[in-house]
Amino acid sequence: MAHRHDESGSSDEEAPETIFLSQSKQSVHRHETELKKTEILVKERKREENRKRDRKLKELSSRKRKRNNQPPKDLILGSRAIRVLPDGNKPSTPSARPSRKIRKFLDRTLALKGGNPKARGWERRPVNIGIMRRNDGPAANFLRG
Repeated sequence: MAHRHDESGSSDEEAPETIFLSQSKQSVHRHETELKKTEILVKERKREENRKRDRKLKELSSRKRKRNNQPPKDLILGSRAIRVLPDGNKPSTPSARPSRKIRKFLDRTLALKGGNPKARGWERRPVNIGIMRRNDGPAANFLRG
């Protein structure tokens, strides 16, 4: 009798196909797990970036202007006290300062500052000085004659 192969019956040829299918299922499963891992990594990176951004915003909002706690040093000449005041050209608040782009434009295009001049003896420079009259009594080393 001859051995017949039916489509419904099992034969030796079906075994490699099942192995191939199981291998492809495994590779698909591996691919899916890798995709899930990459999605998780991307989400973690986004969370970390958001945390960093939030920290920076918090630092910027909580950053306060540093106050000078030292009393000003006055030079006393006779009955007057002379105090060097902060530069009038500089704005007191950083928000009033021109932006970096504007300063760059002024420095490069208009060249308002020019080069560094060589120091030759005495120079005239603008200084913001305040002179106050003292009412603490007679001037220092004051003599009545």
